[in-house]
Amino acid sequence: MTPSERVRVAYERFNNKDFAGVVELFHPDAEHADLLRHGVMHRGREAILPLWTRRFAEASAHALIYELISRLGATFIDNVSDDASALFLQPA
Repeated sequence: MTPSERVRVAYERFNNKDFAGVVELFHPDAEHADLLRHGVMHRGREAILPLWTRRFAEASAHALIYELISRLGATFIDNVSDDASALFLQPA
């Protein structure tokens, strides 16, 4: 696979939420820092895939919650703490 084909495939897989397919394209010893957890380093495809899966599930849930709250006419405040994201609602 040429480098440009590899990039195209990576984008297609990412856009289809095929994170296993994207991570498969990574170097076996790839490293990924979890910046939401103080830069904890994940090494290797087997460690990165669960991180990506969890992060994108959290992001999808966050987007859904934000949409629902917005429809209720409230303001969404996201406070990222050390361990989790705390959600706060304020009247609009």
